Amino acid sequence: MSIIRAIESRNAKNMMAYEKEFADAIRATKELGMAPGKVIRHKKYALSKEMADFIQEEISLIGEILGYEGDVREKNCMRITCLIVESLRKEFKCLPVVTLGYVTIDNDDHYKFDLNYVKQELAKGPDTTSLNVHCWITFPSDPYFELLDLTLTSTLSIGSPAGEPVRMSGWFQPEGVFYHPVLVGTGFIRMTAYGPSDFEMIFDRLHERD
Repeated sequence: MSIIRAIESRNAKNMMAYEKEFADAIRATKELGMAPGKVIRHKKYALSKEMADFIQEEISLIGEILGYEGDVREKNCMRITCLIVESLRKEFKCLPVVTLGYVTIDNDDHYKFDLNYVKQELAKGPDTTSLNVHCWITFPSDPYFELLDLTLTSTLSIGSPAGEPVRMSGWFQPEGVFYHPVLVGTGFIRMTAYGPSDFEMIFDRLHERD
């Protein structure tokens, strides 16, 4: 088997494993009484240069709205991801999905949590302290899902330039990086970290220019 074919086979296997965990995350989200949102597979790869340029512009605007002088993506993964997902749906008429979970980098788990932690935080209700979770975007593309992480490299080193989004698909994956979905949708975030008014205020400001 050629090196290229071996890499493609490895990538496909990894994405199939991700999709199984994603399906388990959908079930867990529903069992906890939260809505995962629509997950509709589409036979079109979502990530493009046009989308990447749009995302960078949106992130800059979010930073201005929130009054950040540094990198707004640092320790702000939930707010950034949720807002960008809404913007992508509006601009590109696609259905990306907010995904919460943890990341394994070179066999080390980062932001790892389980459903017991989720239940504990839900019992607390809204809290201003940081949640020990990570958040990224899943595009339910066919034949393989695509992942876009806008904030990981702002806080962790994975061999990519700081601030550069992490992209994963059946065709490209960073070496030694694996994503593990635990929950799907914004329900957990809205019930524990940010209320609807927080997102709506920023989203309205983002689209005042429309």
